[in-house]
Amino acid sequence: MKRIICLLGIAGLMVISMSGSAMAIVAGSGSLEWSLGFTPESVQYMGQYMDNKYGDFYSRTISPYSSSWQRVYLNDGYTGSDTFGLSSSSAAYDPSNADQSFSFTALTDDPNKVATVEISMGASFWPIGTFVDLPDFSFTYDFYGTTDSFFDNVGFGLTAQLTYRDSSNVWHSPYDDYDGTLGENSLRYYVTGGENLIIDESGTRAFSGYSTHDGQPGEWYFRFDFGGGGEDYLSGQSNATPEPTSLSLLGLGLAGIFLRRRRK
Repeated sequence: MKRIICLLGIAGLMVISMSGSAMAIVAGSGSLEWSLGFTPESVQYMGQYMDNKYGDFYSRTISPYSSSWQRVYLNDGYTGSDTFGLSSSSAAYDPSNADQSFSFTALTDDPNKVATVEISMGASFWPIGTFVDLPDFSFTYDFYGTTDSFFDNVGFGLTAQLTYRDSSNVWHSPYDDYDGTLGENSLRYYVTGGENLIIDESGTRAFSGYSTHDGQPGEWYFRFDFGGGGEDYLSGQSNATPEPTSLSLLGLGLAGIFLRRRRK
């Protein structure tokens, strides 16, 4: 369903591009669904800064440099839909099981401006429950993104951490992607530097066989960061060369998005 939404958005942007000058299209979507061997506690969406934030829009001029931005938030029903210039985004979150999804388009019609969308969702502190042997669980992810210009960028990422607090109030992390670098099991997809590029990635990650180290019940928690972003330069402009500062959002910069939120 989320891929259908993304494709419909791309189709709408193609109509725009065909009716005027050549306008680059950057679009993406992501979804995350859980299969749980336990009944989790309901967790309120906390957002990147604990305030239901799910992303940002940015717009900057190339020469002379100037920039503007807008944060976007989920409402009380844990959905959001926003626009900023020609760019748009939407997101949804289910507090009963942490299923979530997002879609975005980044679009500019000005050869001197760059349009960027950044989505950063996940769950900062998800109580799983008290167990000696953690029940098995897994999640299925789906990312889909497109660009149609040599200068465009699109990327996605997913990073996770499993922790528990033992009977002595000591924290343990039997699975941790947040070690200062993206762990080998972290997921990151990024494309740039060519026309008609597509990211089409999906899969399942399973967590099985985890137990407390001392055989005593522990309080288990899970956190994860889930998101992506796109950056649009007007197609065919020789002066629209991506700068390193702007590319920091994507590629290796995705690591920054998903390593910002650490357990205090």
